[in-house]
Amino acid sequence: MATIEYFVNKKTPASSIPGKVISTNAIIDFSTRNVSSGDIVQVLPISSGSYAISVGVRVLTQEGSAVTVKVGDGSDDDRYGASVNLNTATESSSSQPHYYETDDTIDLVASAAIANAKIEVFALVFSTSVE
Repeated sequence: MATIEYFVNKKTPASSIPGKVISTNAIIDFSTRNVSSGDIVQVLPISSGSYAISVGVRVLTQEGSAVTVKVGDGSDDDRYGASVNLNTATESSSSQPHYYETDDTIDLVASAAIANAKIEVFALVFSTSVE
């Protein structure tokens, strides 16, 4: 078995690697836009050719009753969280990178009606597109 050092010995300046890391977030105030059980809320757009590195939810205002949301996307509704509790002051995040071949969105799926909670949804995304 041989050890190939070509890749680790080759120095590539970070500025020459195509793509960029983007942090994005959205604040959702459900007191201004209520949702019902099973509703899908499309929150953050993800461009094709991007990797979602980390996705999470921070509860800013608690709902006041038992309710959770799934955090996912168009092909897996709980890719980043199966049951994020909106009735506790909490933060939940997932660092399971996922590559998006086509445009998609980070979505929330409500387990029950949501009328009071205020949350922040955030993502760290590596975009491979060069503009």
